[in-house]
Amino acid sequence: MSVIEKLKIVAAEPASKMTAEERRRATLLTRLEEQLAAARHEVETGSPYQRLERVALADEETGEIKEVTRKKRFSSWWWIGADGNMFLALRYGGQPLSLKAGKSAIEVRDISEVVSVLEQLKQAALAGELDKLLAEAAKVRGVRGGAKSQKTSVKRDANT
Repeated sequence: MSVIEKLKIVAAEPASKMTAEERRRATLLTRLEEQLAAARHEVETGSPYQRLERVALADEETGEIKEVTRKKRFSSWWWIGADGNMFLALRYGGQPLSLKAGKSAIEVRDISEVVSVLEQLKQAALAGELDKLLAEAAKVRGVRGGAKSQKTSVKRDANT
């Protein structure tokens, strides 16, 4: 009996791929979860959230690979304006989503209300209420080009 004949061979279909709409929704939900965690941290501790990542680095002297935790850049979606009011902007692809014509910020009282609003936005995203906004943002992003598509080359003059 050959090796192949010993294996259990079946007709299997690959897992269905997510549609573009589902992928955008999943991305937004991931970001909303991260913002919620940051806002909850700030409510509980009173200090800003620090995102940490674990990386494997080689020791320069011994060459031994060690796992190290280091800070990773994190940008919260809320801020305090010049007038002292707090605002929250729902972002996708690095850009604020326009929730109404020309308006992209939600005014909130304090950080605890940020948590409440983020939870409401998460429910709206799960229900598909934000799919149209995400599609528009993706369309604009496609025209503008994502970060990966913006490869620029600089030509230098031979005389400089």
